Amino acid sequence: MKKIIFSIIFILPLSLILISYDGISAETKLRNKPGTKLNEKDIETCIKKYNFFDKKLNEKGDFTNDFVDNGDGTITDKATGLMWGKKGSSKKKSFYYAKKYVKKLNKKKFAGNKNWRIPTIEELYSLLEPDMNQERYIHPVFATKAHHYWSIDESDLVSWSPLMRKRRVTIDFTKGTVSDAYEGDQPGGASVTNFRSFAKAVRTIE
Repeated sequence: MKKIIFSIIFILPLSLILISYDGISAETKLRNKPGTKLNEKDIETCIKKYNFFDKKLNEKGDFTNDFVDNGDGTITDKATGLMWGKKGSSKKKSFYYAKKYVKKLNKKKFAGNKNWRIPTIEELYSLLEPDMNQERYIHPVFATKAHHYWSIDESDLVSWSPLMRKRRVTIDFTKGTVSDAYEGDQPGGASVTNFRSFAKAVRTIE
């Protein structure tokens, strides 16, 4: 999408003021706090509000990003005011270890920052692209071979399993749609209760 610049002239008694506004630099504020028990209606509302792409739910959607490669392993999206880790975790992890992955980034001040966190589903949705890149619905600026990523949001989506365990909403970038998985509160355990997904870190630029 092209940048649009509006110039507004205000004439005051003793002065002439010229103000330029760059429309694309205005940030879209996405929810950055953990959501609880998100269901299908919550997901559909989120998609509609921001026109997010979803292969199943909104195939014509196309959220406009403004990515900048910072050259330090991070990507800034000026459209949302978010900074992303360019690669994410190299291996799939249970949610328990996904949190530890982000904690380690903060401990070593990755890219000079220590406020990295697991993204909300809204933030992850902003990365979905209608055009595929290396068999994934994500912008080529991201160096990734990951299939799906954890979000911080608790899921109340219709489950394929009768197990009553806490679940988290996920995004599958190979299918271009939302899903969920059991988070696995403790290390170890059965694979059905300790599902493994990739971890991607994000931070809000302050």
